[in-house]
Amino acid sequence: MNEIIPWAAQGVRVRVVDLPRPRFPGEDDAWASELTANPRLHDGPLLSILDLDPASGLVTAARRSYRDLVLADRFPTGVLQFSVTLVVEATGPDGIPRVLMGRRGEQTRIYPGMWEFVPAGGLEADADFDEREVLAQARRELREETGAEFPLHAPALVAALLDHHAHSLDLVLRARADLPASPLPGSWESPHLEWVPRRDIRSRAIFPALHLLAGFLWGDAA
Repeated sequence: MNEIIPWAAQGVRVRVVDLPRPRFPGEDDAWASELTANPRLHDGPLLSILDLDPASGLVTAARRSYRDLVLADRFPTGVLQFSVTLVVEATGPDGIPRVLMGRRGEQTRIYPGMWEFVPAGGLEADADFDEREVLAQARRELREETGAEFPLHAPALVAALLDHHAHSLDLVLRARADLPASPLPGSWESPHLEWVPRRDIRSRAIFPALHLLAGFLWGDAA
């Protein structure tokens, strides 16, 4: 079941630990099969949530690999990817509240072709970190996924979003921006970007966890 966890703390403190990695018979063949089916997949570091306390803002996460995430539906890897979603809102000359969204590329690991808030991506770190690094990585994801850079106003951590199907838990940041005058280029992860009117978000093909998040952020206004 998906879940929204309101964030009561003023910030976040992440403690990064190392744990032994479990091994499973047949996982090498399974990984080779996944790579054949989707050449965009790659192995690399990620953080997996072990524990979090939204009241104190303390999170404990273990270093794991992207391979463990991809194989989580085949083996009990126990990975719950620690990620960030940045909800960027803007109001144009027409006065209509809009939210930056992207349609996921067909070669993304999960939810291909569906719409999501942009940017969103896994957090990475070699040492303990706090909300400043979370925001820095969210800004980096914004540049990578939109192909552009623009100022964000009043970014704030508002919730954590648990998506069981995606094996992920996202810190949700909310920020405002000035509506860019020109279209955003996008990337292979989000080839089509759009400032979607807030009232139209739920009419897009969005995955269940985002329906939950839209209701939390805007209630009946989305």
